[in-house]
Amino acid sequence: MRNLMLVALACMLMVIVLSCPKPAPEDASTSMPVAKPQPIEAETPAAGSAGDAITPQTDPLPADFGEYNSINIKINPPINAFDFEGTDVNGKSVKLTDYRGSWVYVDFWATWCGPCMDELPNVLKLPTEIPAVKVIGISLDDAGDVAKVKDVIARHKIAFPQIIDAAQKDSIARKYGVSPIPFSVLINPEGKIVMKAVRGEEMFAKIKEAMRA
Repeated sequence: MRNLMLVALACMLMVIVLSCPKPAPEDASTSMPVAKPQPIEAETPAAGSAGDAITPQTDPLPADFGEYNSINIKINPPINAFDFEGTDVNGKSVKLTDYRGSWVYVDFWATWCGPCMDELPNVLKLPTEIPAVKVIGISLDDAGDVAKVKDVIARHKIAFPQIIDAAQKDSIARKYGVSPIPFSVLINPEGKIVMKAVRGEEMFAKIKEAMRA
């Protein structure tokens, strides 16, 4: 009798198990999506960053560009400056492209030029009056007169670089069409000339005006 009861109980359990519904397969549409890893893109350096290469402007200015009958002449529209490279009196290379992003005053002069020496006090005041303007001197003295240029530098305590532009055919002065000296140009941060024959006591106000334009 006991065995019959055990057999009947086992049969009941089997019936219950077989009658239970199987779990439905998971619906792919309702499952949580698995985020795929996104590739990391390299950042592109912004224009004008230190990684950008500057292409020098190698076209000389018009042959008569250095001629003038007045001073503090505005160049409108501005024109590309010739990107010169020279060696200063201490043997250090000076490149105009190294000053890109800054205002630059380029002064052509010589120790034998009386008007140049008369204008020198104004040029020496420029770094103090307008610190944002960098100054580069270009002496038209002969290569054999470096000692004379150094003497002027020492006596007047000139701190900005001085290039000896002794070459004749490929001189920087020729590239700028320099005729009478003193002659100077004001170059904006984009490497364009905005003024020429920048001199005299009024040059400071004229330079500031050009920088605000």
